This record gives sequence, structure tokens and C-alpha cells, in this order.
Amino acid sequence: MDYRLFTAAEIRRHVRTYFAAGNAVLALTADPPPALRLPLPAGPRVTRTAPAVPHQAGPGWYADEVGGVGLAFRAAPGVAALILFRLLKARTDAALARAGVACLADPVYLPVDDTTHEYGLVVRLQGRKAAKHAARAAEVLWTELRRLAHDGLDQAELDREAASLEDTPQAQVRALQEERRGRRRRRWRALDPAA
Repeated sequence: MDYRLFTAAEIRRHVRTYFAAGNAVLALTADPPPALRLPLPAGPRVTRTAPAVPHQAGPGWYADEVGGVGLAFRAAPGVAALILFRLLKARTDAALARAGVACLADPVYLPVDDTTHEYGLVVRLQGRKAAKHAARAAEVLWTELRRLAHDGLDQAELDREAASLEDTPQAQVRALQEERRGRRRRRWRALDPAA
């Protein structure tokens, strides 16, 4: 964002309104450091109206900056959506390998609101063949999503995915994080000639 588009008075008003103790939220993934302090001026919590969720019947298209070829779908959060997402990723990875596209689809997850989450796959292509593989990767993503929608789930795949997940949302998140960390380690090992 180009901050030169705002006047000094607009920036001061924004800071006064939103950077206040009553409006602060801190999210941690570990214990807070003992000396952690954030001296904010006193001020009330900002009340916002809930944004209207636009009704959409059927698929939708929009342009966005994505670091690769991608697709996304929206679903109610839960085990069913997570299993569907993991199956789509596994099928897409296998189809990319069969198509000769040497990369994996990275999972992307975004809570839209309390009842809807967006699940996406992004194929990040690099190198001289990126442009050539982009069209093939897009075709693979679209084909696998349509195949899953048309043919449904294979019972063996479903059983395997269901067995790999525990019933708690925390375990589901841990499983996805571990999968992502493992993929990063494999990528680094592939780039390290000493490995």
C-alpha cells in the first residue's frame, strides 16, 4: 500500500482509533515471553458491523495475485471438508507427476467467516519451463476438481484419509502443518547437493 495516498491527519486518526489497548488482540502459538509489553494508549474496542456475506449460486471466478497456478473452493469447516481437501491434493499431486510437472500443489487455507472456509491448492512453478507447465498444471487442477465432483470419493482413499486424522481440530491442523514441514525438508534436501 502506498502510504503517500493518505494525509498525516488521516494516519493519526487511524492510529488513534485502532491502536488502543481496548482494541488490541494478541495471538500466540507459545507461552508469551515474560518481558512482553505493548504499551498502548487507553481506548475503546472498535465495534464493527458484520459484513454482509454475498450470496453466490454456483462457481465464481475472480482475479487475484497468486504465486502460481491455483484453484480454491469454499466449504463449511470440519472433518469432511478437510478430508475432501486432502484427497484433492493427493490426486492433484499424483496427476502432476503423471503429467511430468515436477512440483507439488501447496495447500492454502483461509477462514472466510464462522461458517465458511476457503481451501485452495497452488502450484508454484519456477525455471525455464514454468510457462510451459503453467497451462498443464491449470488443466490438471481443473480436471482433478471436476473428477472429484463428478465421480465422488473412492472408498479406499476415504478410509485411508479418515484413519490418518484424529477427531480433534487441533490434530487436523497439526497433521497439515507436519505434512507441509515434511515437504519443505524434502525440497531443501533436493536442493542440497551434500544431502
